[in-house]
Amino acid sequence: MIPFMHSIRTLTPDTVARVRSGVVTALTCAVTELDPSLCESIPPGRYSIHIAGPSGILRRVHFRDRRASEPRSGAASLVLRFTDSAAMARLLGGGKGRVLPLPISLNFMKAGKAFTASSQRVGELTAKRTFVDEAEKRLVTELLMTAALRGVAETAAADFWTASKSSAMPDGTVEISVDGAHLSGWVRRSGESWTSGRGVPPAGPNARLTFADLDTAFGLFTGSVAALNALGRGALSIRGRVPMIQVLFPLLDRFGEIMSWGKPGEDAA
Repeated sequence: MIPFMHSIRTLTPDTVARVRSGVVTALTCAVTELDPSLCESIPPGRYSIHIAGPSGILRRVHFRDRRASEPRSGAASLVLRFTDSAAMARLLGGGKGRVLPLPISLNFMKAGKAFTASSQRVGELTAKRTFVDEAEKRLVTELLMTAALRGVAETAAADFWTASKSSAMPDGTVEISVDGAHLSGWVRRSGESWTSGRGVPPAGPNARLTFADLDTAFGLFTGSVAALNALGRGALSIRGRVPMIQVLFPLLDRFGEIMSWGKPGEDAA
């Protein structure tokens, strides 16, 4: 590989920080809705936390009645300020990094406690590989799906290496669902904008990727099941505009690299 191509292929801390911050935000919102046991750890009231980093990275999480949402605007109770992309990427990936907490309002302690509790619970759940019942497996699978779809959208928007692949996806919506589990999510491209979400897409999907069961979905999102093998044995089906779905797989692969960045054996330059 020529040096120029290698430099493009190599992940930058800025790209990793952008993608991970978006995924962390999406998971924080999802876990407060999906996991009732988290309610006791989140203080009552209304307050917000902003995650801010270099190059204009800014994520907002607003807590209201112990539920989190991601507003497009609004003031913060607490700002987590990162001045270094590598530190931001490492800390948001579960490692160590330097962050400066900036209290903005009297509710800053509530905001910090809620965000910490939510993040810790996400870590506990997404690390699970055995479950007490089917409901717990469904909850974890939905969190993993949320991370994967938000990761695809963030990777397509932030990563130069995958730009040619993501630009090949036609405008429209892909829905991902699990038969019999009432579990679905979506990712949408509209020009240069990429968005994702949980549940049924707001507009009718142009393509559908459907898992035959929860085990297949969980396996694919944890990397223990290969998509081609699942397709071959009929545990995964594709309908609609197939080229849209074909773009998702290399983006998912790249997202996996981004989430592994900085871990032993990975490029953390």
